[in-house]
Amino acid sequence: MDYLWYQIEKNIRKTNSFQIILVSITVHCLVSIVMIYVHLCWYFDVDFRKFEPLNVASKQGGISLLRHQDLNLVSSEVIDEEEIALIGWWKDHNKYDVNIVCFQQKGIACEKVFSTECKSDSIRAMYQYIPLKEHLKIREIDVALKANAQHLQEYVSEPTFGLFLLITLNTGVIEYIKVEFPSTIEEWTKRSIKYRSPENTQISKITLMLLCYGYSGTVFFTEISITPVFESNPTLAAEIIDHCGDKSYPVVPIDEEKYRIEYIQLPNGAIEHTQILTLVTQVSMDRMSILEKTLQTWSGPVSLAVYVPVKAVNAGLLEWQKLYLNKKLKTLNLAPGSNVVVVIGVEGDSDYPINKMRNAAIKQVKTKYSLILDADFQPSPDLKKYFSFLISKMNDTKKVAFVVPAFEYMEQPKKEDEIPKKKEELMQLIMRDDPLVQPFRISESVDSHKLTNYWKWYISNRPYYVFGYSDKYEPYLILENQHLPLFDEQFTGYGMNKVTHTTELFAAGYKFLVFSNAWTIHLPHKSSSYSQDFLQNPQQKLRNRHQRFQFIHGIIQKYKIKKKRCSQAKNY
Repeated sequence: MDYLWYQIEKNIRKTNSFQIILVSITVHCLVSIVMIYVHLCWYFDVDFRKFEPLNVASKQGGISLLRHQDLNLVSSEVIDEEEIALIGWWKDHNKYDVNIVCFQQKGIACEKVFSTECKSDSIRAMYQYIPLKEHLKIREIDVALKANAQHLQEYVSEPTFGLFLLITLNTGVIEYIKVEFPSTIEEWTKRSIKYRSPENTQISKITLMLLCYGYSGTVFFTEISITPVFESNPTLAAEIIDHCGDKSYPVVPIDEEKYRIEYIQLPNGAIEHTQILTLVTQVSMDRMSILEKTLQTWSGPVSLAVYVPVKAVNAGLLEWQKLYLNKKLKTLNLAPGSNVVVVIGVEGDSDYPINKMRNAAIKQVKTKYSLILDADFQPSPDLKKYFSFLISKMNDTKKVAFVVPAFEYMEQPKKEDEIPKKKEELMQLIMRDDPLVQPFRISESVDSHKLTNYWKWYISNRPYYVFGYSDKYEPYLILENQHLPLFDEQFTGYGMNKVTHTTELFAAGYKFLVFSNAWTIHLPHKSSSYSQDFLQNPQQKLRNRHQRFQFIHGIIQKYKIKKKRCSQAKNY
């Protein structure tokens, strides 16, 4: 033993200051790594954090004490786009990065940080939906988050970044609150706000929107929390949120009094018995001229819905409107078996009722199948012939959604440019040195048609099935009409109106089969006022996303997609 101590003292005397410092730094780093590892294990061990025994103090003034994180209703998870789900943050086409950042406070604290690059002309946002259990009668919440920003520059008169909340009361009334940050912040800043519902009401649902609008630069968000204030003993967050209630989800019907439907009799004769496919589309009266181009390549029946704004719905169409419609319809020279339905709405008081119009047109179809396109899409010349050949080889098409690959002109085609009639001709326009055509919306929102797999389409001479699911996939489809789920008419104007229908088809068990030798192509035109307002109006976009969450909630219940989801909710 004495010899051992002798050797230790001898080695210590040989050790220089640099070696001592190096050893100290190494030990400090190892201890820090262990501390961070332990904290991260605790942070991600949701079961431990949410369901460990609680240290609840004795009643103090009738209110029990509970740790903040146990009552936080906001999930830090991000919804997988390949699942039909509600729990966590949902990202649309905007990119948000998620990182773990450790802050040196009283010790080391690690949190998830969400960040995005702001765009001067559009909203960059992500969303979360929190439905509350009614019996808890929650009236008051505390809202808080921390934010930071880098290199923000203003480009509009009222830019904003922060957290917006859409709060639905049990009476159906919707209220909005905001937690906003100034563009001048240079370090992490925490802000909070309290909300209390009016007397004799309670909070039913909360939809969150983390956003940046009207700036260039980068914004960061963390420690986002919504804490309910209880007047009695509190409970865990997982027991407050009603993602998996057994009751049927209420569907809010569209206000029928806002619209009126009229039918126009066409002098084009009965449908030919050989016809199996009808082109279904919708358009506003002031844009009917575009149909003259899109229908150039279509020889079959058309089921058309036309939106006409009027001063008063009950008054119906004015005489000049009837004359204008008849003139335009005569120019279109629709095939026998075609139908025209007019949807009348109050001018300036109604959004464009796009899904109501789609449904009205679908209900008038006389053929077995519908090709559902927007009015600015032109089908390939041989589409009907190709489809007839394809289904002649198939036994059952009840649960098959036939995907018509969508393309777009990158610039206005010249009058002398011929319409591509064969796939080889279209491929030449796509692959030439200065491409004239590209996959639809590949620049704005690549996920909208990503599952179509365009690179596979380029080389395929056989139809192929779509692999997987994406909550952003919204192809143009041919569908068998019998037992077809209709479009949700709550979606009006711009946003989520078509992708939600695709989601329901996936939920209902449809398989998506991509055409290999047919397509549709978008013709350029000026953007509508609906789309411009949607891209630049945070409140309108939040309301639209709230409707989307309600739709998904209903789909999960309707198709019983909740066994797995609800087991996840218990670990929320």
